[in-house]
Amino acid sequence: MSLFEWNDSFCVDHKLLDEQHKKYPIVINMIDNALKTNNIHAVGTEVFKRLDDYIDEHFSTEENLMEKHGFSGYEAHKKEHEDFTKKIKEFENKVKEQNGIFKEALAVELNEFLIEWFYFHMRQVDMKYRMFFDEKCNNPD
Repeated sequence: MSLFEWNDSFCVDHKLLDEQHKKYPIVINMIDNALKTNNIHAVGTEVFKRLDDYIDEHFSTEENLMEKHGFSGYEAHKKEHEDFTKKIKEFENKVKEQNGIFKEALAVELNEFLIEWFYFHMRQVDMKYRMFFDEKCNNPD
């Protein structure tokens, strides 16, 4: 069983955004599986690549949709993304400081952060634009 299971309570009812959101738990489960198999050193590069790709693809998609449709919470939402990106860079820098070795303690800390952030962000922050898009345009693209 995976540590983090996707379920419909995370859906924002926008096909593209929901598909992008589904990529996030993959990273959480990748870290968890590597911790369980004592293989965390082998996945560090892939974990940060996937997180960087998610940041680049998803955050820009979400922010562009918000701007396009005049979402009033855009600036606050963008700040959430910036804070997340900054935190991920801090984790990446810690790995560099450890000679590029993704150590178990850091992996645990990162995964706890990722889980906490995702639950809060999806259920509190993203649901605000879900309601906006439902009211404003029913199916933004």
